[in-house]
Formats: sequence, C-alpha cells, structure tokens
Amino acid sequence: MSRRRTGRNRGWARAFPASALLAALTLAAAVWIPGCGSSRIIVNVDVLSFLALSDAHPVYGDPVPIPPGAPPVSVQIGPDRIQVPDGLGDVSKVEDADATVKATVTNNTGSADLRLRLYFAPEGEDPFATVPAAVFSVSVLPGDTTRVEDTVPLTEEARLLFEASALQFAYDVQVDASNSSQAVSGSVDVETMKIRVVNNPDIGN
Repeated sequence: MSRRRTGRNRGWARAFPASALLAALTLAAAVWIPGCGSSRIIVNVDVLSFLALSDAHPVYGDPVPIPPGAPPVSVQIGPDRIQVPDGLGDVSKVEDADATVKATVTNNTGSADLRLRLYFAPEGEDPFATVPAAVFSVSVLPGDTTRVEDTVPLTEEARLLFEASALQFAYDVQVDASNSSQAVSGSVDVETMKIRVVNNPDIGN
C-alpha cells in the first residue's frame, strides 16, 4: 500500500536563481584524496534544494492511522528532476557515491519500523520502479521523537546514473506496523538529504 505525492519536474536554471543553484550543488574540483594516487572531483548535491518545502515533511497515518498489524505502508515523495554539471560525465567517471540523511521522526501513536528509502532513475523514468539506492532504518515507540543521522553508500546502479547530465529522484517512508498493538501515526522532518559523488578524471580520459 502506498500514498504518493507528485513532485514537480524542476528545471535547472528555470526553477532556481543563481544563489539557490549554488546551494543545491557544490562542485569541489581537483580535491586530493590521500592514498588514491591522483586528484578527484567531488560533487555534493543538496537533494532537498530540488524539492518543494512540504516534501521534506512527510506524514504517515494521516488522516487515518495505520491499523495495528497492517502490512507495510509507503508514503511516496516525488519524483523530481536533478541536474548535475554539464559535461562532467564526459571528462570523468563516478568512482564512489554516498547519501547522508538527517531527520527527526515524531511518532505519535503505536510502534513501528520505519525505512526512509532513496530512489534514482534515468531521466524520464520512474524511480519507484527501481530498487532503493539507499535505506535508512529506525524503530519507533508511542510518543517517541527519534533522530536519524547516517551516511550510506549508494548502489552501483544509482551511482552510475550520476554520469548523466540529469536524473530522476524520489524517496519514500515505509512504515511497518505489523508488530504494533496500536494504530500508528506520526511525521518525519528531513533536515538534510545530500549525495556526495566522487569522480575520477583519470578514468574519463
């Protein structure tokens, strides 16, 4: 079962002024990583900058709480379009990529296992048709306020998508109330959702 909020297809220059674009994507060129033998190009993508403000605050079990013992329910956000620097994939190849998420889960009622899952797909395709590229998990109890802070590697399939000039992004919050004795409801406030992409210019040449 899933609830889906449709994200807007935001263009690069069309949707943001220059200052916002710089906040959304930071390019640190020729960064030296010890032990790697050569320089790397690191791109930091602030995913939240490409989303509507409301997309950072998904609510679950609203207006109807998730019944106790119910199968997992998914609240879906997106998809949205993310653009990376033009031509970067022509001169380098993605060597590594990871995702960092910082969020606060406010669980009002019931107990549940929550999974915040990130999805990526080629431009024009549905991210939710793919396997999650990164998963952040937490268990919550009635009345709990729980922090989620972690960095996890992206799957290889998702990592390679950042060699293109643009891609589709979405995420969901999966709520598993199968072991709860009460109906479940709550919300998630996402403060940070960033992707760090390490590019190797030597591979691209």
